[in-house]
Amino acid sequence: MTGGRARGGRGVQLGCTALLLLALAGSARGAEPIRFAVVIGNNRGHDPARALRYAENDARKVHQVLTELGGVPAANVQLLLGRSAGEAWRAIRQVEAQVRALRAQPGRQLMFLLYYSGHADGSVLELGSSSLRYDALTEHLRSSRADVRLAFVDSCRSGQLVAMKGGRRSGTYRIQVSDEWSRGFAVITSSAADELSQEAAEIRGSYFTHYLVSGLRGAADQSGDGQVTLGEAYRYAYGRTVARTSGTVGGSQHPMYDFKLAGRGDIVLTSRAGASTLEVASPTPGRVLVLDDAAQALVAEGQVALDQPLRLALARGRYLVLLVEP
Repeated sequence: MTGGRARGGRGVQLGCTALLLLALAGSARGAEPIRFAVVIGNNRGHDPARALRYAENDARKVHQVLTELGGVPAANVQLLLGRSAGEAWRAIRQVEAQVRALRAQPGRQLMFLLYYSGHADGSVLELGSSSLRYDALTEHLRSSRADVRLAFVDSCRSGQLVAMKGGRRSGTYRIQVSDEWSRGFAVITSSAADELSQEAAEIRGSYFTHYLVSGLRGAADQSGDGQVTLGEAYRYAYGRTVARTSGTVGGSQHPMYDFKLAGRGDIVLTSRAGASTLEVASPTPGRVLVLDDAAQALVAEGQVALDQPLRLALARGRYLVLLVEP
């Protein structure tokens, strides 16, 4: 199967979903970095007969969590749905021009973030009939003037991006701490080079992006400090994606990574500070599902441990919360 999605059993679909590219900066002597984002979703690829169901929905979810918890002001993020590769590149270059202009200011720390959700064939991202080449995006990661460049790729055989660069298939990773500011780049993919990425009707999105967003909302906060770091988000998305896909018709998905980062510790992606928070406590461990008030969409999920509550940052509103015990 090349680049599409096929309907699987029990409401599961297989195929290519999302790519997330970020360039992040750690705090500069306590100052918050200036953050920009371009979030792209396209349900259609080169073959009109293989339209996706949830790629644009995944993009909306990422856009929401970045503006709510990721420190990206609404004025600094562009959400492009159903647009062409040319429009995507224009948005990327516009942000890079702003990054380079701010780069001239001493001590300024900057973040550039690009998220893509849609079809892919292992070498290009498909935006309708147009294409974004993997090698062009990789080159942008290397040449961007942001201090740290980070890519999340949720796509069929996305591990090909890091396999040739020595990327690893593992639930853990290590950042080398060498100086005060974080700098470098990292690539995280949703699957190995020979695996399909999968989406499911029950979560209205891809498994990897669902667990990435849930993790960023607090499910990945292993330290309990109210912040989710790059390491915590990766470990959570890795573990949950492998567990949930192990019994599907598409087979297990194994996220991969290639990190070349240096600086003072891990990179904070989201924070619950000032956000409305749902807290779930239970005398028995289990899986917590948070649905919207109409029970039509799964908003987030996480694990509640014995005598250890789960805290998720959510937009204010009414939710249906379910605890699934073993």
